[in-house]
Amino acid sequence: MKSSQIEWIGDNTIEISGNICEYSTFSADFSKFNDEVWIVFKDIVGINSCGVREWLNAIKKTNTKIHFVDVPAILMKQYSMIFDFFGTRPIIESFEVFYVCEQCEYEEQRILKVSEEISMDHYGHLTSPEFVCEKCNIPLIFDHDPNSYFFFLKNSHSV
Repeated sequence: MKSSQIEWIGDNTIEISGNICEYSTFSADFSKFNDEVWIVFKDIVGINSCGVREWLNAIKKTNTKIHFVDVPAILMKQYSMIFDFFGTRPIIESFEVFYVCEQCEYEEQRILKVSEEISMDHYGHLTSPEFVCEKCNIPLIFDHDPNSYFFFLKNSHSV
């Protein structure tokens, strides 16, 4: 399986795709970061423990303000286990979530935009938008506990 690919798609934006593994190298590109940068994820197919190590080694060396866009669920899982997985000042712009229909078990992946689709109610609980099953026309259920899945937002620069 191919390792991750990094492509600069603008002066302050990179796109990362592929498999984050022991062959992934981030340090050279991350060292080019200026004051603020956007990392867009596209078609991430996996991450292994060596990839986590390579990612953390590179991300810990930068003090850049980083915006993360379209973060796949597999990386959100790493973030839930490793507090500084996205560095010390991450701004999560959008990330992948899963919904399921309780009636027909239809599953759907969505990318949620933090500033537009995630909100905090007057009790301090974070909520996600509601979607309807394409097959049954009943509300889809968020396939995570919103308070634990969105917990990172309460302590981040994203909300």
